[in-house]
Amino acid sequence: MRVALASALVLVAGCDTGLVGRHLSDAARESDASSSLDARAPDDASHDALVGSDARPDAHVAPDAFVPTHGYVSVSGTELMRDGARYRFIGVNLRGLPHFGTPILPYAPASEIETELAEAARMGARVVRVFAAANDTDATTVAARLGHVLDRADAHGLTVIVTLTDFYPTTLFPRGDEGSYANVGGFTVLSADWFRSGFRAHYLPWVNEVVARYATHPAILAWELGNEIKCDADHAAFLSFVDATTSAIRAHDSHHLITIGMITARWLSDAEAHALYARPDVSFSTIHDYEAAHSFTDFEVALAASVGKPLIEEEAGFSIGDRAAETDTDVRYTVDMRGMRGFMQWGFVAVAHDDGNGDRTFGMDRIFHASDYDAIFSAYSAAATRIR
Repeated sequence: MRVALASALVLVAGCDTGLVGRHLSDAARESDASSSLDARAPDDASHDALVGSDARPDAHVAPDAFVPTHGYVSVSGTELMRDGARYRFIGVNLRGLPHFGTPILPYAPASEIETELAEAARMGARVVRVFAAANDTDATTVAARLGHVLDRADAHGLTVIVTLTDFYPTTLFPRGDEGSYANVGGFTVLSADWFRSGFRAHYLPWVNEVVARYATHPAILAWELGNEIKCDADHAAFLSFVDATTSAIRAHDSHHLITIGMITARWLSDAEAHALYARPDVSFSTIHDYEAAHSFTDFEVALAASVGKPLIEEEAGFSIGDRAAETDTDVRYTVDMRGMRGFMQWGFVAVAHDDGNGDRTFGMDRIFHASDYDAIFSAYSAAATRIR
């Protein structure tokens, strides 16, 4: 049984071992190249030159200094829209991109932010997804890092899904939340107490900081509450957390879309899932699906249709076989046939060295998967043209 299918089956029982393992093991898999997310050998010089040093977090040019070349991404029924046209897309996950050249990713120079975005755009991607939070310094300084990514994404015609925390203890969460992770079913994830009230201590101030700073930036597609977040132990607390966070976002930003960032809503009851995505401030739904397992596709497609909102495949990838052909088939199935509005590759790395931001198993790169990088690139380029 393939990894994604096995993990999908376990997720229904309340413990998504395969996908938890994927995220938690990224740093461990990459540590032998001295380039993991939790490496502690900082070299901030190149990053400081681009976004300002930690001592000067406001050195970044204010977003409102830009004259937008595009309108904000919006929703019309089940379509994403921009500038009067539907906005269907191929995208890539560049998880740690804002933290290149910092203690979080010291082996990824900040100059390579441009390299990654340029290659994604060359492939035909329209959207990138980044994890904006980090626990190595204060919220103001971490928020400032995002600005350069947004500016350069805008220059390349890309929009950004900004993920505000990580369900897993990968260091990509706000400083102060270190003690909020607990053992749940043998895996360390955000605790039920964090969803009940703990998120107010560090996460919510971080959300207020970063959203207020970039509320008018034209490159943001959506604010995402968290990567693969859920709370099996207390569904009501999770729904209250969503309400509190979306309200905080809307207090600063009436322009950008908001999404949750879940693997699937199948862990909720049908009524809870419908009520969650029917909320006015939740703009679209997501699914994370590896190896084309499609364990939750029918459920998520039906749920999106029932609330009349878009659905995107936010993380995807293959570990074995003809990965380019399988990628092409999966895009055709999920986007062309099942009506998803976007499809995003996990673990995209454009540079030819291990920068700590990829994935040895499911990634698209010239490091661990050099033999099929060009073929997958071609498959995505063709899809990007076809699905628009």
